[in-house]
Amino acid sequence: MSVARTASFPALDLRHRPDLFGAFLAHPFGEEPVVEAKFGGRRGWIFIEPVHARALLRRRDLEKGRGAASRAAAGGYPALEGDHFRRRRSEVIVALAEAASDRAAMQDRLREAVGPALPPRRLRPALLTQWMLLDLTGAAPSKLPLGTLQAGVVAAERLAEAIQAGAPTTSADRGARAGLVDALAACMSGDRGRFVDELRHRGWTRSDIVDELIALALAGWESTAAAVTSAITIGLGQEPRDPEIAELLRLYPPSWLIVRSMRGDEGWGAAGDLAVVSPWVTQRSAAWADADRFDPDRDDTPAAIPFGAGPRRCPADLYARTQLAVALGAFGGAAARPGHPTLIDHRSATLLPYDEQDDPR
Repeated sequence: MSVARTASFPALDLRHRPDLFGAFLAHPFGEEPVVEAKFGGRRGWIFIEPVHARALLRRRDLEKGRGAASRAAAGGYPALEGDHFRRRRSEVIVALAEAASDRAAMQDRLREAVGPALPPRRLRPALLTQWMLLDLTGAAPSKLPLGTLQAGVVAAERLAEAIQAGAPTTSADRGARAGLVDALAACMSGDRGRFVDELRHRGWTRSDIVDELIALALAGWESTAAAVTSAITIGLGQEPRDPEIAELLRLYPPSWLIVRSMRGDEGWGAAGDLAVVSPWVTQRSAAWADADRFDPDRDDTPAAIPFGAGPRRCPADLYARTQLAVALGAFGGAAARPGHPTLIDHRSATLLPYDEQDDPR
């Protein structure tokens, strides 16, 4: 396996992500399957070619870039290991599929949480995440105030980042996260959504489910908004075909960075190095003919990885695609607008219209 010469990039922590994304866009990735890199001084390896990238993500002997204590602060089954991890993950996949099967309920929750117009950029992550949580729990918007949701998610992210960096956490952040826990618990006090019902049927406690909802909120906080924004920018209609959604997620994957930490030495790297896959880069590689062109009917498509691959692949693939289709049913159909790739905030990649670039966040 040939490796290109070392490339230098900003560090991987959230505050450097916008600069890191810009550096990835500007870097002249060639046809080498793997690129050696430095991320703020830490050595890593960027896997470009799809077969190599997918094989890397399928490995069970690599750790997530985020440590165990930080994953526990973020919540949900990703903090678990072994059989417990695999069982909980499979149950979450089933529960999300149950929720995705009730598209009418999803449409109703969208009208209740968001209304008839696409929210402004600065509110898009919060309102679309509130929609998801109301759909999963079956609760009314009054049960999950937007301010409580925003403060809780931001606090949970800060807590996880602080723990990852070995820095002290604050009582304010712990309190804001606890407020979100209380609000989500209250969301399950009345009629429940299919997601909650499925997990309850499988023996999950209310605390277990709330913990999973927080993990899903963190994962979806920017990614749903990023996907919807890209879809509207390129002018997808109100009834998108599955190949259109697949091609959208190939060309503009919100989850543009996946990081693993090596436990042992390899022929190309050593224990402690970072192994990095960027779906944004990989899915624009030479494995696709005319890779920068949006073509839902292309017949040369290798298996894309917008949700990752392997044992830690995102469990919300089906649910996220359904959400995107429902959102386009409400907000899609406008003409395409010129745009540029950027991050919707600090994590998820999108194609943002130029006329929204000065919209305050």
